[in-house]
Amino acid sequence: MTDPTPDTAADTQPTAEAERARRGRRGKNRSLLLLVAAGALSLLSWTQSWSTVIITMPSGGEQTLAIDGSVAAPALTALSLSLLALVAALAIAGRGFRLILGVLAIVLGLCIALESVLSMTDPGAAAAAAITAATGIAGSASVHAVIVSAASSAWPFLALAGAVLAVLGGALILATARNWPGSSRKYQTVTPRLAVDPESTPDAIDSWDDLSRGDDPTRLPGDR
Repeated sequence: MTDPTPDTAADTQPTAEAERARRGRRGKNRSLLLLVAAGALSLLSWTQSWSTVIITMPSGGEQTLAIDGSVAAPALTALSLSLLALVAALAIAGRGFRLILGVLAIVLGLCIALESVLSMTDPGAAAAAAITAATGIAGSASVHAVIVSAASSAWPFLALAGAVLAVLGGALILATARNWPGSSRKYQTVTPRLAVDPESTPDAIDSWDDLSRGDDPTRLPGDR
């Protein structure tokens, strides 16, 4: 009776490797999808109105200002585009570089969250640039003095959701990057090899003899 243990071990090893590769592909796809969604949500939020501020005008009366994300969180566009660029880098990055990019994704997510929270907790301060442009009043105390009311919209919450997705994507990268499949061969440098026929290589002595007879050793057979 034969021992089935070696065959069983041989069958188990490819199965375990295939499962590891499958988990790696799944982790890579989910990580990239999370980061794409995070960048898209943050960028979409940045284009919308983040708050509404009612101020007292120096000339009298009140004015309502709609504060866009570009004013309330000016750094959000750079952070969002950095996330999207990070996705492109991750698609072809090596194992060690993936871990660095995973940490960077978490840092970008935290920065987006900070921008969103600051805007929601103090919409008046986030609107300072727009208030100065409308009234000519500068300085934190002076700007807050002319604010009658300020209310945040739902768009900063969308940016905050994008920040959470970015942090989750970065954490998933750190957890699964070691099992990701390698980059495509088209990104690898290939050095072409030229086959050399030893018989076709001219010999120095033969070339000297041809020159002595008045023949050109570099002339091809079909040349005249």
